[in-house]
Amino acid sequence: MQNLREMNRQFWRRDRLVIALAFLFLLRGSISSWYRLPQIPLAAFSIQSMSLEVGRILALGSAIACFFLIFKSLNLHRFRLGFYAGLVIVLLFPFWINLTLPNVSLLAATYADQDYRVSRYVEEKIPEIQSQWKQNILLARSVPIRSVFGLKIEDSRFFQMSSWDKVWLEGFGYHNAFFTFIGKGWSVTSGGLVLAIIGLYLAEEPNQRTPAFLQDWWRILPGVSLILATLLFYLLSINLLNHRLDTLFAQGAYRPVIELSRSLTQWYPPVQGDEAFLKRWGEASYYSGEPDTSLVAFVKGLERDRLGDFAQSAAYYQQALNLNPQQFLIREYLATALINQGVDYFKDSDRPQLPKRPTTSSFPYKSDFLDSPQAVEQPNITRPAGAIQHFEEALSVFPGHLEALYDLMLARAVNGEFSASADAAQQIIQLQKSFQQPNAALLGQAYLHLTWADYHQGDFNRAWQRYRQSTDPKTWKQPIEESP
Repeated sequence: MQNLREMNRQFWRRDRLVIALAFLFLLRGSISSWYRLPQIPLAAFSIQSMSLEVGRILALGSAIACFFLIFKSLNLHRFRLGFYAGLVIVLLFPFWINLTLPNVSLLAATYADQDYRVSRYVEEKIPEIQSQWKQNILLARSVPIRSVFGLKIEDSRFFQMSSWDKVWLEGFGYHNAFFTFIGKGWSVTSGGLVLAIIGLYLAEEPNQRTPAFLQDWWRILPGVSLILATLLFYLLSINLLNHRLDTLFAQGAYRPVIELSRSLTQWYPPVQGDEAFLKRWGEASYYSGEPDTSLVAFVKGLERDRLGDFAQSAAYYQQALNLNPQQFLIREYLATALINQGVDYFKDSDRPQLPKRPTTSSFPYKSDFLDSPQAVEQPNITRPAGAIQHFEEALSVFPGHLEALYDLMLARAVNGEFSASADAAQQIIQLQKSFQQPNAALLGQAYLHLTWADYHQGDFNRAWQRYRQSTDPKTWKQPIEESP
């Protein structure tokens, strides 16, 4: 019995316990999602879900290695170097996403930006959107993400020390938009590899741990430094080529601009998501006498967009997208133009307006719409109905567009379509499940529109429960049954 206890004590040493914990972490990393973008727009942007989960293979291989290390002492030095290499690969995952999947970077960036703008709109317009009477509400225009060019050097100030945080945040992809949709798989795999390395150091003799650590870093540091220096040189070279394109374009050398632009999209795919790059390429093709019809249509759309002619810009963007369906940036611009067209259409109406404050009245002056003779007029439903069509068109181009869904939810409520408004609210709720930190303000509005739908259907008990969800985040996950 004493021998059995001694064997158990020898087997479950600290190093093996730590490696066993690393095995659990890595096993979880091979099961959990590494990147959780909303599923709705993936097909429209030609994104394969499995391309976001390649890190699971590394996590599974590392978990298998940890499993063998629990029961058998192998070459500790080689395994430590292997786990260090795996950790470097995992930490470069954001850079890999930015470099090879610019459409994923665009989706992450645009969703983070939409979430912020909708949240600001809710905070500024809360008295108006809280009320069922929204005939006088003004919707906000949408703004597209103009570039996913990871590290774009604009001028010499970039080389100042205070600007070099951009290398890590923009060049290597460690920005807020990336972490908005990061999954548990990436974080637990990083933690599991660190635990595995610690466990292997603990397996050494106490007097050998520090020398082993220093020896490992003496071998690892040159390789890591070489990788980082190579990647930095690569990013700087892309910027030099981009500035070279500006020079060639200014000199009127349009054909070299076209050839170098085509090559640059192969060397650095994120330039496909840069407005300035595509605009220069399209203009060069036009002036060279051999126009790229897709890019030329995109440039024409940009010009009409800047003039506020969203109907014409949407037509040009649609033409460009039909000619090149894989161009993800044009798809986002088309959706934005359709949304802005709906926003302007919704705003310009002959429906009843709030009375203007009389200049002869003493301060303070309070007016209410019900005090106006316009209160007895019937509201015009033509404008909300027309705006709804534009928002639905935007969603057909960019499924799951957060601003389009939010505007659609409000416009349907204005139009008296409370059940349809609740459908849009449900889609917003589903989208928010993919966010690392759900937007409380937006979800509160979504649950409020569900409340109105239940109220108008006469289900007052369910409406009360929905109203509680609009004010208390703790109730979001509680199921609500329909009243008999």
